Amino acid sequence: YPPVCLGSLRRAANQSLVNKQLNIGKEKIVLLKDEIEAKNDIIMQHSQEVRSLKDELFIRRAEISKHVKDQKKFLQSIKTLEKENEKLQKQHKDTETLQQELRKRLKEEIFKNTKTRKKYLQNSRIKIHLVGG
Repeated sequence: YPPVCLGSLRRAANQSLVNKQLNIGKEKIVLLKDEIEAKNDIIMQHSQEVRSLKDELFIRRAEISKHVKDQKKFLQSIKTLEKENEKLQKQHKDTETLQQELRKRLKEEIFKNTKTRKKYLQNSRIKIHLVGG
């Protein structure tokens, strides 16, 4: 065998050790890349879920907004109907008052008319008695 220099053996051993460490480092890098890609996939999935939830939230807000507007319109229509009801009740009351007044006047007129008729009849009888009697 040719003579071997210890220095070259050491260098070769060191180089082999360095190569092993480099290979281990490369494997770790590959594993870390895989782990990062897996986590990125999870992040992308979560981002998609967040977008979906945001879209759903936007739709729900729009539905709620429409519902609130409908409720406001409904409440406004109730207020309008209440005002119309108050007007109609007042008109009804006024009509009843007017009807009572007209009945009273009608009774008075009937009473006057009856009195006048009785007087007329009495006067006619008197005339009949005087003329025919």
